Formats: sequence, structure tokens, C-alpha cells
Amino acid sequence: MFANVEFSEGSFLMFNRGTQSRLVRVAAVGATSMCLIATGCFMVSSSAAAAKKKVTGLPKVIKIHAISDLTGAAALYGQAELKGWDLAVKQINSSGLLGKSKIDFSTSDDTSSSTVAAGLASQAVNGKYAVVISAPASANAVVEAPIFSKAHQVTVFNQAGSSGVLISPYMFRLTPTAANQYPAALQYLQSQNVKSVADIYLDDNPTLTGVDAVVASDASTYGLTDVGHVGITSTTTDVTSAVTTILGFKPGAVAILLNGAAAASVVSQLRADGFTGQIIAYSSIGVGVLSGLGASANGVVWPSDWIAPGTTATSIKFAASFQKAYGVTATNYSAESFDSMYFIAYALKLAGTTNQVKLKNAMTTVGEKGFNGVLSNGIKVIDGQEIASARLAVWVNGAAAILK
Repeated sequence: MFANVEFSEGSFLMFNRGTQSRLVRVAAVGATSMCLIATGCFMVSSSAAAAKKKVTGLPKVIKIHAISDLTGAAALYGQAELKGWDLAVKQINSSGLLGKSKIDFSTSDDTSSSTVAAGLASQAVNGKYAVVISAPASANAVVEAPIFSKAHQVTVFNQAGSSGVLISPYMFRLTPTAANQYPAALQYLQSQNVKSVADIYLDDNPTLTGVDAVVASDASTYGLTDVGHVGITSTTTDVTSAVTTILGFKPGAVAILLNGAAAASVVSQLRADGFTGQIIAYSSIGVGVLSGLGASANGVVWPSDWIAPGTTATSIKFAASFQKAYGVTATNYSAESFDSMYFIAYALKLAGTTNQVKLKNAMTTVGEKGFNGVLSNGIKVIDGQEIASARLAVWVNGAAAILK
């Protein structure tokens, strides 16, 4: 069904601007600045301005803090992001990119709770951090954003693709929004001569309600009839009724806009109930969600900003370094977080200070000029939102692959 379809990288551009847990300190260890092959390390190229600028004025220790979903419902994604930040910090500190200054990186766990996230954000604005990295879950990010905005805290988001996040010029989202990616999946359905689509989505997740709205509004653009939608909550464990309703619509394709085990359960039940049509999904399904389904998951397609090992030399080196460091294949969540830490480092080097106004201005400059990263060369961040190309991934025999 998917073997003969080819999408260019430029098909779509994504204009996408419990209590305190223990702090996890990341040791500044690694290879030399040359990142020799023996270490498995490499450094992403910076913008020309950041690469040539001599580092002056930065404190010897630069405090960066991330609030993330390290436990709870979204832990699968928070842990993937943590690995990307961790790897980047080790490489930045060992490379001398920031001269004699080192990043002191710490994290706190919001336990996938918006109430906990708000409390941690209030603590973070008093922590004298150069940069705070906010939670990936939109429901948590939207309660943190006003706290950071009021404090004029330089803040970087990974994921958190809903509205209500980029509410201050001190905020930057280093992930293209899911809503702007999803037309690529609808175009794929059109290329496969699919005529109708239905979706099942999380109706309490701001990002996924946004993607559901895109399916409803854009389906006809790609020759598709939108035949129905089923919303479930993040706490739903039994998807039987929802799948029965979806099948009652008799769709040619089903879009699964869910996270984690619920997404896997829907795929499994659709196939068990005899559905043979195309299944498309949200990018979170590529983070190990389909691993236990065997052949029944083959052919599931989703749009993403990155699929291992990527196509550029930088991307392939990152994928190899990540595999060596953690023994698992990198996902888009780890690639995004890795790039975001380098974006922060390039801005710190350009600013030569952790002063929030000057650092915010430096981030704006780095984003406008572009920097080379894992997602692509020349990544730009305009009005706080990263711009990147949509690619399509497909699940084949136990792993995600780039759809060609």
C-alpha cells in the first residue's frame, strides 16, 4: 500500500512558533572537542555567527532546568526527551562550544500532572536559571507559560503544540506543531486512492483536539469524506466501544490521534475486527508504542519532523551516537530535545551573557539566521516557532522507517 509513494522534504512546511522531584544533575563528561570517532560523539554545526564568536562574559556555570513528564501518563515521551538533552549537554560541555563555561542541567518531574507542573514552574522562576525548558504535554505547558511569561523567563518548549504556549517574546518552541504536519498524512491517503476517513482522538488533549480539527477541516482538500469522529479521555483504558463506533462509520482509513497504550489498543482491535483499510496516526505512536503488536502494526503511517536515522550526515551521526549511548533507537522526541539544547547553546554563545533580555534577543537572531541540527540543515525559528519539513514514517516489521 505504501511502497511506491515518494514525498519530498519540502512537501509541507510546519510554521509552528508530584511535587518537586529530585534534581537530576548531568555530568559534564565526554570526548574532546574534536569528537573523535572512538567516542561516538559529534557536534552539530552552529550558525556561522555563533561558531566564530569568541565566548566572553558567560558565567562558569550556566544553569538550565527542564520540567518534564518523567513519570506518569506521558513518561514515555518525557524520558525520550531527557535522553536528547542529556546527550547534547555532554557534547556541548566536552566540546568547548561555550569556552570555559559549562552547562549545569537539572530536571524536575511534573508526574504528568498540570497541578504539579504549575507548582514546579513557580519554583523554577525563582531558581535563577538561564533557560527553563517546559513540559512536553500541552495541558501542562499552557499552565506553565503564564508563570514564565510574567517573570520574563527565557523558556524553550519541545512538543507542547497547542495554542496558549507561545505567549511571550521570551518563549521559543523547538518543535513544529502537529496540526501543521497532519495534512501530509491526508495527502498520503489521497495518493492511495482512499475516499473517506474517520478519527479517534483524545478530547482532553489540546494538541490532539487541534489535529482532530485539521482532519475535519482539511479532509475535503485531499478528496476525502470526513465520516466521523470519536473522542475519548486520556484515562480511557477500554477502547472497545470507541472502535465499534469508528467501524460503524465504514471509513476507508482511520486516523488514531492518541498516545501510548490506547493507540496500540486501537490498532490491535481494528485489525482483530477485520479492518483492512489504511491506518494513520499521531507521531507519538512511533515511540515504542507499536512494538508489541507484531505484523498487525505493519503499514501504520504518521507524519513526523524526524525519523531515524534521518537523511543528512549530521542526523545519521546523531542516530549512531544515541544508539551507542542508550542502546535504543532515537525518536523524534529525542532529536527535537537534542536540537533544542544546541539552539540554547548557540544563543548563549552569541549573547555572551545569561541576561534574559540579551539572551532572548540572541535566540531570536539564531532562529532567524538558522542553525544546522538533527532535523535538518538551516533550521529556522521565526516568531518563536520552529519551521521544519513534514516527513512520513511507516511501521514495518517492528520498527519505524522513512516512507519512500
